[in-house]
Amino acid sequence: MRLRGGAPVRSAAMAALAAVAVLSGSCGGGNKAQAQNPTPAISSVFPDSATALELADCSSGPTFMLAVLGTGFFSNSTTNQSQVLWNGSPRDTTFDVVTDQLNATITACDIQSPGTAQISVTNPAPGGGTSSSINFPINPANNGQPTITQLSPTDVAAAGPGFSLTVTGTNFLATSQVAFNGAPRATMFNPGTNQLTASILASDILCPGTATVTVTNPAPGGGTSLGSSFASDPANSQQPCILQLSPASIPAGSGAFTLTVSGTNFNATSTVSFGGAMRTTSFDSSTGRLSAMIQVADVMSAGPKSVTVTNTAPAAGTSAVFVFNVN
Repeated sequence: MRLRGGAPVRSAAMAALAAVAVLSGSCGGGNKAQAQNPTPAISSVFPDSATALELADCSSGPTFMLAVLGTGFFSNSTTNQSQVLWNGSPRDTTFDVVTDQLNATITACDIQSPGTAQISVTNPAPGGGTSSSINFPINPANNGQPTITQLSPTDVAAAGPGFSLTVTGTNFLATSQVAFNGAPRATMFNPGTNQLTASILASDILCPGTATVTVTNPAPGGGTSLGSSFASDPANSQQPCILQLSPASIPAGSGAFTLTVSGTNFNATSTVSFGGAMRTTSFDSSTGRLSAMIQVADVMSAGPKSVTVTNTAPAAGTSAVFVFNVN
């Protein structure tokens, strides 16, 4: 199409086609999106701790292989692969295509001194990124003897629920064990905080009184700390409390029997209740125990039976429930 003067005029459609041609380039030569590397994540490592070597010269010391398990690990070449970081510094890393795990060479100097190392994995761009780090404890060659400097909380109400006890101190390890009145309790080590967390059972604080908390480290070296006091505060200092039943259980249909109840704050006015019903009770002043006559009907059917002790003097009160099992 031309004007009267002979100059060509492009239509809107022709202009649009020209723009597409410029943006597209030559046929088959358009840009392609580059594949993005995944973001790594660590689930676990093996081994999960080490013993400090404490060598005079660590430069010639032994190395070990650290297996790192997780997701988002890969290897396309020596320059485009996942890399294990030890305290933020890269370590020689290989990728196992069979197990999808990374294997990193850890040097003697990496575990020369006790402490906690941070392990992470980084993937190169495009995409990629660095995983969250996990703690790797480096334990002393000879475990130190632990000490307790603080308990939190320092006391709880007696007959309450189980709780977590935080123990602060020194020379704590991943293998340290908290004991409550001499009984080992499930213990978790909190690296970098000099703290242990122990799961204290409801049965540990059933009765008012003062318990002793200790921490034990295993050999080599190690040992048990001095005890630290923990109080179970009573709502009523004269309230009775059951610590043990004998027998602790009985088969259904066994017949009448005598139940011995051990505990604290029992006296001549104490009465035992079995399954909600008061039973004939006698008090042995020489042992501080109660004996209750349990009837045939009380144990005819299987199931848990609640046992309590009630005092009328010098201070009234009823103990927390202690469970007796009829099997």
